[in-house]
This record gives sequence, C-alpha cells and structure tokens, in this order.
Amino acid sequence: MAQSISIVDYGMGNLRSVQKALAHVAPGVEVAITSDPDAIRRADRVVFPGQGAMPDCMRRLNDSGLGAAVAESSMTGLNVGGLGLVSNGDLGGLNVSLLGTVADGSMWGINVAGLGTVAQGTMRGISLAGLGTVAEGDMEGISVAGLGTVSQGHMYGLNVSGLATVAEGDMWGLNVGGLATVSQGSMGPLTIAGLAAVAEGDVEGLTVAGLAVVGEGAVTGASVTLGAIESSTVVRGLAVAGYRVKAPRVQGLAIPVAWLRAGRLDGVSVSVYNRVVGVQHGLTIGLVNYAKTLHGMQLGIINIAGNNHGLARVLPVANLHLP
Repeated sequence: MAQSISIVDYGMGNLRSVQKALAHVAPGVEVAITSDPDAIRRADRVVFPGQGAMPDCMRRLNDSGLGAAVAESSMTGLNVGGLGLVSNGDLGGLNVSLLGTVADGSMWGINVAGLGTVAQGTMRGISLAGLGTVAEGDMEGISVAGLGTVSQGHMYGLNVSGLATVAEGDMWGLNVGGLATVSQGSMGPLTIAGLAAVAEGDVEGLTVAGLAVVGEGAVTGASVTLGAIESSTVVRGLAVAGYRVKAPRVQGLAIPVAWLRAGRLDGVSVSVYNRVVGVQHGLTIGLVNYAKTLHGMQLGIINIAGNNHGLARVLPVANLHLP
C-alpha cells in the first residue's frame, strides 16, 4: 500500500506548489491537500505549510478548526498547533503551540507552549512553558516554566520555574525555583530557591535559599540562607545561616547568626549561642558556648565544658580542654 502525505489546508498559501514539489521528490507517494482532521490523522506524514505572515496564518488555522494538531502515533519534525499540539505517542523536533504541547509518550527537541508542556514519558531538550513544564519520566536539558517545573523521575540540566522546581528523583544541574526547589532524591550542584531548598536525599554543591536549606541526607558544600540549615545526618563544608545550623554532626565552618545545635562538631562555629550536645573537636566563638565533651577551645562571655572539673567547668572569656 502506498505511503500517504497530507498537506494541511487551512485556507492560506500556494498549496498546489507544495503538492507538486512533494510529488516530484517522493514519486509513488500519495500526496493530498485536505482540511479533514480524520484524513490528516490517517496520513503517514503530515505537512503544515507556513508563511511569513504568521499572525494571519495562525488565525486562519484556528478559524479552520485545525488548531489542535493531533497524531494517533508519534509526531516528529516541525509540529505547530494554534491552540493545542497533542501526540498520543512520542513528540519530537520543534513543537510549538499557543496553549498546550502534550505527548502521551516521550518529548524531545524544542518544546514550547504558552501554558503547559507535558510529557507522560521522558522530556529531553529545551522545554518552555508559560505556566508548567511537566514530565512523568525523567527531564533532561533546559526546562523553564513560569510557575512549576515538575518531573516524576530524575531532573538533569537547567531547571527553572517562577514558583517551584520539583523532582521525585534526583535533581542535578542548575536548579532554580522562585519559591522552592524540592527533590525526593539528591540535589546539586547549584541550587537557588527564593524560600526553601529541600531534598529527601543529599544536598550537594552550592545551595542558596531565602529561608531554609534542608536535607534528610547530608548537606555538603557551601550552603547560604537567611534562615536555617538542617540535616538529619551531617552538615559538611561551609554553612552560613541567618538563624541556625542544626544537625547530628557538623563538619567544617559553620556561621549561624543565632545558634548552632550539633550532636558533634568537627571544625569551627561562630554564633551567638553554640550548643554541642556531644563531642566538640575544634573551636566555637560566641556569647555563650556549651559542649558536653570539649576537645578544643571556646571563646565567649560564658564558656561551659561538661568534661572539665571544678571552676574550669564554666569560665568567662575562654575555656580549653585538650585530649
């Protein structure tokens, strides 16, 4: 059975010339000009002829009722929908629509939509949407959305959103969220969030957040926030917080303005109140310093070392205990 090509007739352009050109380069292929959506849907290949007057072109396309370009299988190449561009399979190439660009399978290439870019599989390439960029699989490449960039898998590359950037897996690359960046896996190496950067795994690299940097795993690298830096395991590296740093173990240099709470400190902490409920190895500088077991030095107005005896337990200016 001969292959078929449908040329979309939306009332503009010299379609006969297009038909003759295709028939010349593809002899034996049935080339038809049609405005029937069903015929377009049945065709093996679809050609949407454009022209320089794009505003008029898109207006006539919508008026003709062909604004939603629908493929029962995959769509590849240059795919344009006036309102919606939808594929029940994969969608690849340059895919553009005014409202939604949607694929029931994977989406790859350059994907642009005024409202939403959505793939039920993997999304790769450059994906731009006025509201949301969403993939049920992994998201790789450059993904930008006015409100939310969301992946139900892993997220790799440049991931930017006006409100929230969210991945159910790892988030790795440059991750930016106007309010929050959230990963149910690990996050790194460069993450910026207006309010909070949160990971159920590790937070690695340079992390900057307005109010909080939180990791269920380790927080490593350089973390900066006006609020709190917290980890369920360890904060390692440089941690600068306007409020507090809290973790079972803190290693490196911690500068929380208000207070430090650590089960174990290996390094230096500078804060108004340093509280080490386990072992301190290193130096704390603050108004009040407390360590249950001190192996190092405290500098401050009140310095409390739980393993010192007598008057040396609480000292002004400085306290010292060397192992």
